[in-house]
Amino acid sequence: MRKCNAVPTKMINKRVFYGILLISCFAFVYWTFDDTLQSDLYYRSAQIFNKLMFFQNDKIPLVLLYTKFFGGSMMPSSEYYCPWKCNFTEDQSTYNIADAVLFHSRNANYDFTLSKSVNPLRLNVFYSMEASPNENIRGKHFPPDFFNVTMSFRRDSDIWQAYDKFESALPEDLGNPDVTWSDEAVNTVIAQKSKLAIQFVSNCNTHSGREFLVNELLNKTSDIDVFGHCNKQECNRTCENEILDSYYFYFAFENSVCKDYVTEKFWRLKRLIVPIVLKRSILQGILDDAYFLAVDDYKNMDEFIKDLNFYKENVEAYKKFFGWTKLYRKAPVGWQPLCSLCEFVYKPKPQKAISNIVRWWNDQKQCQHGFARRIWGL
Repeated sequence: MRKCNAVPTKMINKRVFYGILLISCFAFVYWTFDDTLQSDLYYRSAQIFNKLMFFQNDKIPLVLLYTKFFGGSMMPSSEYYCPWKCNFTEDQSTYNIADAVLFHSRNANYDFTLSKSVNPLRLNVFYSMEASPNENIRGKHFPPDFFNVTMSFRRDSDIWQAYDKFESALPEDLGNPDVTWSDEAVNTVIAQKSKLAIQFVSNCNTHSGREFLVNELLNKTSDIDVFGHCNKQECNRTCENEILDSYYFYFAFENSVCKDYVTEKFWRLKRLIVPIVLKRSILQGILDDAYFLAVDDYKNMDEFIKDLNFYKENVEAYKKFFGWTKLYRKAPVGWQPLCSLCEFVYKPKPQKAISNIVRWWNDQKQCQHGFARRIWGL
């Protein structure tokens, strides 16, 4: 009897061999030539992988979004685009056949459906974009080795998801006001600035202790404005867009000082405002030191405020913070967790399990409690 859709083993091995060889060639060219060619090769190689790695029965990987995301759906929006092809579903009954299953840590709990299906080839993905002090995963009842893939803001995750990042400008982008900043445009925004610093904040009791530092700064100078629930001075997104250009600096103080934890607060720098973080080393390997300030660079609060006022009064010195405008596009890139996960599904990977997800996530070396209070002994 004829077997339908069967693919001979020799043919599979041959296709995989040539696929790996072809992708290796693409990788060599990718790292050798300019950004324009790199971008084109990325999409072409993705399309080739789609065809080579899941060619049996023309199978497209199935990704099950098992949980909600802070109560909302994680299904791709109508604007979703990704060169890697996956099918997404929220139907939990497909758990047995899914190639990858995504669990948002805040909404995840171990249940009967999960306990009755064991498949070491399935990717059970732990997903969180919150720092561990604000994302307690104890008591979720997952077996310690249930997850075999991690996806988070931490760079030691299997899939690293930054809140945003810089995207290199192509030669044809320069001079295009929709894509990059011109010197004239930068000067125009700087000319609108008159106030020292601003912060938007609604979490008033944080692991980092940022509220203690901000309160001390408010007592030192009147040239700082704090909006949000904590200061009983509300300012919605429209309000923010209207006033942000008036300020030289933005206090991008995170609720937790944790390794690699850099949120959208910092990435307001793409609005041509200089972010100030609590600890400089958090940004190591993520962004050049020249584009932001850090509180822990200074010996005391007086020195810190004096330096901010220096930049406020010296336009040419302040303008140096925006050297990135000549290298990168100005638009936010944002994170694409579903596309990153889909790409990961296609990549060859060794079979593994995370021995203890709670221990990995709650690694005490990752975060520093009360860091903002300890900088100047507050």
